[in-house]
Parts: sequence; structure tokens; C-alpha cells
Amino acid sequence: MNKNIRSLARYDWTMEGEEISSWGRFWKDLGASEEADLNGRQNRRKRKAAADDELTEGVQSIRTKVARRSAAKESGWWTVLKSGAFSQIPTGPARPWIDILAELGQAASTSDPDRTSILDLRTRSADLARIPPSIFKEYSGAVDEEFAFGFTEQGRQCLGNIFSALSMIDLADWENHLVTLDVPESPICKHLTEMVKLTLPAFCRAFVTKASDKTVLEAQHLHTYVHPLFREAFFRFGQKARWECGEISSDYFVQRTKADGVGVFPGRDAFPLAYFEGSRPVPTKDKADADSQKILQNLVTALDGTIKTLASTRRRVPHGMRIFGAQSIAMEVITSMLEYNDGVLFLHEIDQAHVPVNEGEVMLFVNLYELVCSFAMAVGKTIIELNKAQAKTVRPSRKSHLQTVYALAQKGE
Repeated sequence: MNKNIRSLARYDWTMEGEEISSWGRFWKDLGASEEADLNGRQNRRKRKAAADDELTEGVQSIRTKVARRSAAKESGWWTVLKSGAFSQIPTGPARPWIDILAELGQAASTSDPDRTSILDLRTRSADLARIPPSIFKEYSGAVDEEFAFGFTEQGRQCLGNIFSALSMIDLADWENHLVTLDVPESPICKHLTEMVKLTLPAFCRAFVTKASDKTVLEAQHLHTYVHPLFREAFFRFGQKARWECGEISSDYFVQRTKADGVGVFPGRDAFPLAYFEGSRPVPTKDKADADSQKILQNLVTALDGTIKTLASTRRRVPHGMRIFGAQSIAMEVITSMLEYNDGVLFLHEIDQAHVPVNEGEVMLFVNLYELVCSFAMAVGKTIIELNKAQAKTVRPSRKSHLQTVYALAQKGE
């Protein structure tokens, strides 16, 4: 029908110089409006097709970027190790820790200009996979030295002697052997021996009864095996820091989130210096990534809140202010640390250790106890720095206080 109207509109309704008739004018006007509607519909179809093509390209770009990041996350540090250049890089003289961090931040900004201010250097992170092999090798060596935190060879030898002796006797005699265990005179060995005496019997009973991991709930697993280790380590090696467990909330955490465990500063402010998330022995598929992300978010919020509290009350913020995270996922414990340097937040992985599941893995206790005690020593070092900063007789000037608050405001926090 529209084609007939357009054909009538194109017909010459004038006859030998006469004016166009009223009927012809009607068909002319109607055909013009139909032509305009047709052109409008065609233009709209073209614009829609162009928008669909642009959306398709954008979605494809996002999917490619997500896939690339997922692949890097799956491989993490293994991507760096597989590069042939890693084994061929000579090890040079050790540089200061702060210089290594500065180069890491610069390398991350170059490889990914859209990256946020948080540089995740944990084992499975995509940021770690993008680090050049030369910097990665130097950083890996510096981590071991930076996070030793005073756990001496004497302490490792003490733990090795205790669990070597247990490996040579029957499981039923473990608790009797622990009761008669001699306490060395060395302070660190004394604390380690007493800590083993208090916390190891729970593992002994679990090994004897052959408890099934699939039937153990999260709270039961954490309160029986994991929390006692952290509580004793924090009391003995963490400058008497309190270890609180359960569903712990704090003004320093992300709103409406609760921690499974918190290492608290032994003072009036009760700064959360360690944030812990755990799971049952057989967790759900996405539990590890969800807890890891939750730890990171709360570490950033807690560090920001602690610095703001110190600045707003005109108290000194210590150099090297750090906050720590721990995760118990399945039968593995992973510790991490968040620190601020030159506008970038660095999240480091300190160490990881497996929780033994039977008497045949008794020597794994050496790594587990060393990890928990070193973690407590790291938190204790931050407590010492906080106390030193507050013990200075000269308070920060009003000018420096205002500069600190202004710098925080400039960060938009």
C-alpha cells in the first residue's frame, strides 16, 4: 500500500501548465510524509546496528580482558617461573626493601595503567604474574629476609627435636611423652615447648579417633585446632596481643562484615592488627577466593581507619605501619601483610603451611608452628613500633598534624 502511495506522489499531476489539482496535492503531501517516515526508520535501523556492533565489540573486549586476568590468576607466580629468563638472571647485591617496593610499583603501573592503588603480590594474583622476572627474583629473596621476624635457627631446631622424637614413638604414647617433655632454658625454646604441650593434644585425639574431615564444621575445626595455635603464639611471641575468635565485628572493618579471628592491639584503642578468615576442612568451591577478597578489603579499611585515628588525635604514625591477614582454607594456613609505600598499597604473602591430617605427617608441624609464631612476631614488631611512636616526648606540631590530615583527604579516603 505504501508503494502505491509513493508512486502516486511521484506522478506529475499538472496538465499542460495548469496548476496542480487539490487531489494531486493531497497525494503529493501524503507521499512526502511516507518518504520521510521510511528514511527515519532506515536511519534508526542503521544507528541501532552500529550501537549493537559497538556493544558487541565492548563485551568481547571485556571478556578477553577477564579471560586474560583469570588465566594469570590461575597460574600466578608459575607464569613467571616458566619464563626461561628467570633461571638465567644473576643474583646481584641485596637492595633495601623500600627500593624494591618502589620498582615493583613502577613496573606494575607500566604493565597495567588502569590498575588500582593496591598491588597484590600473593601467590595466585594476576599482579604477580605481570612482574618482570628480574624484579620477581629479587623480590622473592627479599621476602624471606624481610619476614623472618626473629624466628632463629635455634627455634627451628627445637621444633625439629620435639617432632622427630614423636615420629619415632607410637601415637598412643604421644600425650604421655608431651607431659614428660623437658623445658629448655632458652626463652624461645621454652615458649615453643609450652605451646606444643598445650595445643598438640587436640591433634593427637583427632589422629587416634580418625575423625572424618567431611563431617567437621567450620567453627568446630577452627576452635579446636587453629585458634588455639594463634592465641598461644600471640600471647608468647606477639607482645601480649589479644587473639579474639568467633564472629568479631569492629568499627575498623567493612560495614556488616565479621571476622573469624582478630589480633588486637593491647591498648585502649584496640586496633585490629591481624584479620583472620577460616573454613572447614572441606570447603565449598568458591570459598578460597571469597575469603581472600574479604581479607583484602578489610585490611585496607582497617589500615586506613588506624592511620586516621592516630592522625585525628595528633599521635604519631610509625614508619612502616603494617597490618596482617591470615586465612585457613581446607587444611592449609596462609599469612599475608599489607603495607603502604609511596602511594601504593602492597599486599605480600608471608608464608603458607599445611595442617597435618594424620601421624604420618608429624614433621609438617614444624612448618605450621614456625608460620604461626613468625606471624605473631610480625604483629609484635608493629606493636613495638606503635609504642615507640607514642612514647616520644615531643608531640607532632599542629602544622605536621594538619599536613597529615590534608594528605589523607587528598587521597579521597
